Amino acid sequence: MSPLEAIVGWLEKQDSEIQSEVAGCAAYLLFETDGVLALGGPEQLQAVKQWLSEPHLPSYRAVGRAVRFRACFEYFAEGRFTDSGWKLSEELFRETIAEATRDPNSEAARFALNAQRMLNNLPARKEKWRQVGHSWRELVEAHLTNEALSDWNAAETAKRVPGS
Repeated sequence: MSPLEAIVGWLEKQDSEIQSEVAGCAAYLLFETDGVLALGGPEQLQAVKQWLSEPHLPSYRAVGRAVRFRACFEYFAEGRFTDSGWKLSEELFRETIAEATRDPNSEAARFALNAQRMLNNLPARKEKWRQVGHSWRELVEAHLTNEALSDWNAAETAKRVPGS
């Protein structure tokens, strides 16, 4: 299995909320065109999957894409794998709710209901992301370490070289 197939398989095993979040952040970091960023969740997910699934890529390009995706995903998601990574979100939700309570006409008041809902859902989201982090680490260890990528690239190159 190629590293890109492994990533797509992993992504497809995540629930739709996680897939959309991953695709949104990945599209923002991977693509240099604003066109993909203007797309909604399902279209972003499709664009990321298409980028990961482009047929007939040379092995070195597939490895490059796997490394780029790994770097992008870990950049935006690493803080979601631990409790400490959620502290800022929790603080922002609490500050929004507090400001809305102090001043019902404030800008924060427009977002207070949503902030309260997100604060209430925070424990479940933390647990979901811990599970995502666990499955991601398993994927990386199996298919995306530098050694695994080098081995796969060497095997693919040997298939294409006559007499190998």
